[in-house]
Amino acid sequence: MIKINKYINTLIEQAFIPGMSLLVAKGNDIIIDEVYGYKSIYPDKIELKQDSIYDLASLTKPLITSLLTLKTIENGELSFETKVSDICDFP
Repeated sequence: MIKINKYINTLIEQAFIPGMSLLVAKGNDIIIDEVYGYKSIYPDKIELKQDSIYDLASLTKPLITSLLTLKTIENGELSFETKVSDICDFP
């Protein structure tokens, strides 16, 4: 967990993201339930808290990406074993 905390805090410090919530569970056991950074940074910095409520726009990217990925897998264009490097060219 130390590595993920460090990574997320680095993303926040470098202004890649203002903050995030992370929940990792296995079965009924919650392994990680943490919040990091801010829910907004403009015009004022507002710290992210466990009970912070996200607007629907915050869910659009992960929900649509998940649905489109599953549809692409269903169409046989990807599989769960497909690596990002197999479909994207990175420098």
